[in-house]
Amino acid sequence: MRKMTKRLTALAAAAFMLFAAGAFPAAAAADYPVIKSGSKGADALATQHLLNYRGYPVLEDGIAGSKTVSAIKAFQSANGLTPDGIAGKKTFEALIGTAKSGDKNSAVFAVQHLLRVKFGASVTENGTFDAATVSAVKAFQTFTGLKSDGIVGAATWQYLFGCSGFTIGSVVKTATKADTAIAKAKTLLGSTAYNGYCQRFVRISYEAAGITGYASTAIEAWKQWGVSASATNVPKGATVYFETSSGNGHAGIYMGDGNVIHAVQTVRIETLSALRAKYRYLGWGWQGGVNPN
Repeated sequence: MRKMTKRLTALAAAAFMLFAAGAFPAAAAADYPVIKSGSKGADALATQHLLNYRGYPVLEDGIAGSKTVSAIKAFQSANGLTPDGIAGKKTFEALIGTAKSGDKNSAVFAVQHLLRVKFGASVTENGTFDAATVSAVKAFQTFTGLKSDGIVGAATWQYLFGCSGFTIGSVVKTATKADTAIAKAKTLLGSTAYNGYCQRFVRISYEAAGITGYASTAIEAWKQWGVSASATNVPKGATVYFETSSGNGHAGIYMGDGNVIHAVQTVRIETLSALRAKYRYLGWGWQGGVNPN
């Protein structure tokens, strides 16, 4: 009986080691999700990141609303797919690309968001495929039985979208929340989706760094979170506010190098001095009242 117990214990230990090494990948990994009108959550937000990556700008709010559905239809039409506005396996196979170390784009945001929200990796959602992201991808690949090379190709994308129900542990964060917000904002350069919605652009950028706080206009945000009226020594990651003729004001994110990234007709970068020449400067503050540094 004692020998049988020892044998069973050994078998159980071996089975655990095989599972931890990924020999028994999660069954849910076989299929991509179906993202359609009304879909919400991490997979929906990652899909929006991928649409932006492919040049179909949408607001990245994690809710597949009418504009996301329209973007899916446009992408499907351009890629020879049935334009039904529903992202399934074929649409995802066309949306994805290879993401690897050194990449800086919205596809990387999708990878980082899925790793952090679905699998508990302590990566920073900064849109840069940095060392921490490589480590998290390798850990995920090892757990699911994929080749652990730190490169997100077709199989890894499918498992990131298709798996759930486990965590891969933590990796070291490598960027401040200000870095993350600015990196997110940079991925939206040239987008027209925020024309007339400068404060929404600021909010979406900071939400990528985990900082939340709602204000419908720049003036409202200034009243809530304004810190200083000084135009000198503005800290990196601060929101800068201006008064405009519309009465709603204007806001942008100070990048720490004399430049501001903001949304007018398109998302663009201009110097703080150039913006002060256009609008009456009110001051700077912290989005959501949170210092991101």
